[in-house]
Amino acid sequence: MGTISNKTISELLKKTWQSTPSAEEDSYVERNLYRLYGIKVSELTTEDIRFLINQGVLLEILIPQAFRILEKDLFAEGDFYAGDLLNAVMEVEELFWTHHPDILTTLLRILRSNMDKIKEYDGPRSVRRNIEKFIDRK
Repeated sequence: MGTISNKTISELLKKTWQSTPSAEEDSYVERNLYRLYGIKVSELTTEDIRFLINQGVLLEILIPQAFRILEKDLFAEGDFYAGDLLNAVMEVEELFWTHHPDILTTLLRILRSNMDKIKEYDGPRSVRRNIEKFIDRK
C-alpha cells in the first residue's frame, strides 16, 4: 500500500484535467474532484475520502483507506454528521460488494466488532438502517 498512498488520485486514475474548473461554470463536485485529483492518497482527509467514495472514485483503494479510519473511530465524521464516512461506504453499489467479497468481509468484521458502539449510536436513522442491512448479511 506504501506506493499507492504516495500517488495522487490523478496518477492512480491515469487521468488529468484538461482545464481548471471555473467557479461560475462548474459544480462544487467538479471543483472538488479537480482539487482532490492532485492530492496524494496518504494526505486525504476523512471528508475527502467520504466525498470520493460517494463519487465512486477508486473504491478498491479508498474503501480500505476508509477502513483504517473506521477501525479507530466507527462513526468518524466528514463535513456532515457522525458516521457519514461509514454511511458512504455502506451506500456503495451492491455490484462492488459482489466483485470484492474480501472488502465486504472486512466491513462486516468492523461492524460486528463494534456492536456496543452501534447500539449507542444516536445519529441519522439512515446510518442505523444501513448498518442493520450489512450485519444481516450471511
